[in-house]
Amino acid sequence: MHPGDNGDIAMVRWPAEVDRLDRLRTAGTPRLVLVAPHAPPFTVTDALEDWVRMPADEGDVRARARCLIERCDNGVAHEPELADDRVLRFGRWWTTLTPVEARL
Repeated sequence: MHPGDNGDIAMVRWPAEVDRLDRLRTAGTPRLVLVAPHAPPFTVTDALEDWVRMPADEGDVRARARCLIERCDNGVAHEPELADDRVLRFGRWWTTLTPVEARL
């Protein structure tokens, strides 16, 4: 685990760790981007990402991290998945579809 990762989200320094940020995006890992003081404005790419400009108050960083965790827990950051057994999953929710519904 990289320093700054807490198991729930990854903390990434930007622009210093741009390659790591790309890998985390590809892996679908939730990430909080710590933007350098004089870096250009950061653009968020998806619901698994948030940012804060450094230096930042520890409370602000924790609040942003909590929001990311809540997005993941509430399914906001997930795509719906339909399994072969006609179970539709979205985040932590699921439902069984009829054969006709599954074909749609």
